[in-house]
Amino acid sequence: MPVTRAFIEDLVAGRRSWADVVDPAKGVAFVQYTVSDSDPGVFTASSLLCGAAAVRALDDRHARFAEVIETDEIFDCAHATCRLGIAGEFASTARLVFTTDDTGLRLAAVEDVNSANAPDDEAPVLARLLDQQRGKRCR
Repeated sequence: MPVTRAFIEDLVAGRRSWADVVDPAKGVAFVQYTVSDSDPGVFTASSLLCGAAAVRALDDRHARFAEVIETDEIFDCAHATCRLGIAGEFASTARLVFTTDDTGLRLAAVEDVNSANAPDDEAPVLARLLDQQRGKRCR
């Protein structure tokens, strides 16, 4: 089952619940790798959120995601990933990475990255941040 813009629009609008895509046993990995000209210039973060905490973190992004959908600057889906962001030198884009299981689509990761001027090492840094959460389980 491919991830579509309509599916993401339904999640953001509340027609579907984020809880429906959060695997209670695996949770959602939230990783961030952004670079700016402020201090600190490079920011990385990696965490695994489970159940209600993951749903709250996604609900907290409601206004941002709704703005992105309305402006339609960076909002595309391909295969198992959707990108939602605002174009700009130091703006960020969220990549929602899904997997499938016997219940349907599951959100595996939320990757926050620069919308423009991605650092050369973005892919390996994100992989390292995701690896920090790989194999962890929710209680």
